[in-house]
Amino acid sequence: MSGGCVVLINSQSIMMVPSVLEYIFRTPCIGSYLDRKLLILLLDGRCIIGTMCTFDQYGNVVVESAFERIFAENQYCDKPMGLLVVRGDNAIFIGEMDLSFPELPPHITAVSLPQILIARKAELQSSVFKRTLKKWMEELFDGI
Repeated sequence: MSGGCVVLINSQSIMMVPSVLEYIFRTPCIGSYLDRKLLILLLDGRCIIGTMCTFDQYGNVVVESAFERIFAENQYCDKPMGLLVVRGDNAIFIGEMDLSFPELPPHITAVSLPQILIARKAELQSSVFKRTLKKWMEELFDGI
């Protein structure tokens, strides 16, 4: 039988029913990512890239040659982290990177770590200022 199907025979007819294993192996399993390059998004917004060494039943992942990719506007920097343990409850997304595509769009440029930290700080301060200004404007117009 092709396609991993189980044949159920009753007195009337023969039915083809997909086996449970066929459904299990269609879904992405974290075990299929072993020794592959992963992108992991964390709850705090950080982006970790590295090669998965191992995992456990709680979704914790050990990543080697890991680095944190920091973005600010049209710039980025890769901060080396080495061997890293990512707790499963901190990961929002774990996915394999497709090595046949470029990792980043061409308009994003690489900069040094001090430069990206300055740009990131300015970006965060700008967003905090915008949220504060928006809050003040909402309070102002709520009173009218």
